[in-house]
Amino acid sequence: MRPSRLTLRLLVAVLLAGGLVYFLERRVPSTDDLREKGRKAFQVDARAVAGLDIEQGGATLSATLVNGSWMLAKPPGMRADAAQIQRLLDRLEKIGRGSLLTMEDIRARNMTYNDFGLAEPVARITLHLERSRREILIGRNTPLGKEVYVMEAGGRNVMSIESDLLDILPKDPHLWRDRRVFPCNPKDFTRVELHRPSGFVELARNEGGVWELRQPVSGRVLPEGIGRLLQLLGTLRVEKFISDENPASGGFGFEEEKHVIRAWMEGQPFPLRLTLGKAIEGEKNLLYARVDGIMAVFAVSEGIRQLADYEVDALRDRKLLTQDIRGLRQIRITGPDSSVRMDRSADGRQWTLEEPVKHPAGVLQIGQVVKLWKEGVIAHFLRDAGESEGKPPLYTIEFSGDDSAMERFEVHAARAADGAVVVHALHEDGWFAVVPEAIRHVSSRALDYRDHQVLALEPAAILSLQRRNGTTAVSLVRAAADAAWSAETNGVTAVAAAINDLLAAAAGLNARRLVEADARDLGRYGLDDPSVAITFGLSGRSGLGRSLLLGARAGNGETYALIRGQDLVFVLADADLLPFLEPLVAAAPPTAPAPPADAAP
Repeated sequence: MRPSRLTLRLLVAVLLAGGLVYFLERRVPSTDDLREKGRKAFQVDARAVAGLDIEQGGATLSATLVNGSWMLAKPPGMRADAAQIQRLLDRLEKIGRGSLLTMEDIRARNMTYNDFGLAEPVARITLHLERSRREILIGRNTPLGKEVYVMEAGGRNVMSIESDLLDILPKDPHLWRDRRVFPCNPKDFTRVELHRPSGFVELARNEGGVWELRQPVSGRVLPEGIGRLLQLLGTLRVEKFISDENPASGGFGFEEEKHVIRAWMEGQPFPLRLTLGKAIEGEKNLLYARVDGIMAVFAVSEGIRQLADYEVDALRDRKLLTQDIRGLRQIRITGPDSSVRMDRSADGRQWTLEEPVKHPAGVLQIGQVVKLWKEGVIAHFLRDAGESEGKPPLYTIEFSGDDSAMERFEVHAARAADGAVVVHALHEDGWFAVVPEAIRHVSSRALDYRDHQVLALEPAAILSLQRRNGTTAVSLVRAAADAAWSAETNGVTAVAAAINDLLAAAAGLNARRLVEADARDLGRYGLDDPSVAITFGLSGRSGLGRSLLLGARAGNGETYALIRGQDLVFVLADADLLPFLEPLVAAAPPTAPAPPADAAP
């Protein structure tokens, strides 16, 4: 059924009425709002104030809000203490009204504005708004002394308000000057320049937010060092205002500009330039100072001059390798005659030799190199290459991380004056004197980084053993991994305990050191005619077997050895050889004779 015209008209009327109610309710303050507003002495919105003048005791303080900062009219360029101004504006916005006297009340009491101290007010506050201004006159105290009389210029009514408003007003205009020399938090600095007799220093924050040294040399800075410097700058305060005269008038020691600090801050297009003058006579540990653009001379602590003379090297980071080793992914070492590249697996657990040959790398050996460089310290900073200029390095080492970070160093043969190792950081073009001495002796041979495990056989896969010692040979076999071992020579039996020890040793045999890869002259190691050869016959896909050859004695309780077919000569410690040299067979026990067939039972 279609709705009637009357129904549609009623619906439209209801919607219009609802909209009107919403429109009115949205704009009309509540009774509580009106009551609260009526209690306030002044209808002031602190956020709408763009400037103010305070006249009190014959002095006038004028401040204007410029680009979010309160600036004083006198002296030109001086910042106002924003907290003091905000405190006054908040109080004007919230202060309550006491008694109210209308013009009729004043006439009825046969009084004039002079009786309230308003003809010649104690103080006058002028608020500058966007299109208007308001003047608040403050007179004398009420008879009880807890309130003061006030009125707005152009108005007729006199009010009483709490007298704490007078306590907020500045007794001395100097008290409302911003005493911060650099008006920002330490974290807001972006660049600092120090001009001083000992030389120019420039520090800046890069795009990644990290501070770095740019002059007199480029390099990393110590986070703690730059943090202290910025903290001192950010907390530097004016100890005393000396004069509002032209700082260039002389007598303050600014002419030579021996110490100048320029600082850039976030949100500020131009730097703030602080010039330090001479010491103030009669004032302990104070210096004259000025800031460009401010027509004033003030006093600061003498400690700022010590800061300006800060030793550059004291700010520099003395870490040699800065990468997080957990993110290290590649190491490349290049010497005069050899080079090696080692890559780390994605899970960080394994290293692999990739160049010049692919082979499992030794985690221990690589860990020693990383530890050595990570613990290396810059003893002092060199200004140039010195004796290393134009000479090839002992080796070059490059550390690459998973975040594309790369640090590349050259280690040189020349010594620093104190005997430290000379290192050139190519990635930041810095020359360092480095300790410890061991950094000079890092190898670039691939062999020194190969995994020392030379034999890793699964015991269950070994089905035959043969040990040849000169002309003597012992052969053992078993049908399966769980079968008993038997000797292929009559009259002997397998010694199970010795065989189990040998199999366990073959499951993880590590060389004490690696001697030579692809050795052409095995005779020098006694391996052309080995003293002992042990061959393991394997089942499954690895059934070709492995042979461990033992050669001549290497001294120091070691023996040269080789895995046949791998051509890598290594040495084994005598203690590691014992399981391979134990007797594997023993004489079989005699067999009891069979009894005669006709013997009586």
